[in-house]
Amino acid sequence: MVELERRLEADPNAAFEGYIYLARSLMTLNRYDDAIAAYEKAAQLSAQMPEVIDELDRARAFAASQGGMPQIDEATRSAVQSMTPQQQAQMIEGMVAGLAARLEAEPDDMEGWARLIRARTVMGNTTQAQADLVAALAVFADAPEKRAIIERVARDAGLVVE
Repeated sequence: MVELERRLEADPNAAFEGYIYLARSLMTLNRYDDAIAAYEKAAQLSAQMPEVIDELDRARAFAASQGGMPQIDEATRSAVQSMTPQQQAQMIEGMVAGLAARLEAEPDDMEGWARLIRARTVMGNTTQAQADLVAALAVFADAPEKRAIIERVARDAGLVVE
C-alpha cells in the first residue's frame, strides 16, 4: 500500500481509480482520515464523477460511525512504511485472516463483514470475497437492514449479489 501511495504521489497524471483503490485499502486499515483524503483526490481527478462522490459520502458516513475505533499509531505506521511491499502484503493478509477468524467466532458484526469483503476484493481475492458475501448474507438472513448494507458493499466491490 505504501508503494501505491508513492506511485500516486509521484505521478502527475495518476488516474482517479488508483486513489479509489488506495482509499479502499486505507478504509480496511481503519485509517479513515487518510482514506477520505484519497477519496477527495479521486473526486477531484474524476471531475466530481457521481459514483466517486457517492463512495466518498459513504466513506465519510462510515468513518463518522466508527469514531471510537482505534487508529494505527505513529510508531506502527512508521514500522509499516519501512517494510518491503512483500512484508506489507503479508501483514495485511494476516490482519484479514485475523478478521475472518474473529467473524467465525462472532459472526454478528456487520461492519466486520463489510471490511472483510472490501479487503478481500482490494487484495484481488474475489473468489474468497464472494464466499464471505454468501456467509454474511446467511448470518443476516433475518436482518434486512444489515443484509442490504452488506449487499451494497458487495456491489460496490464488484461482486455478484444473488
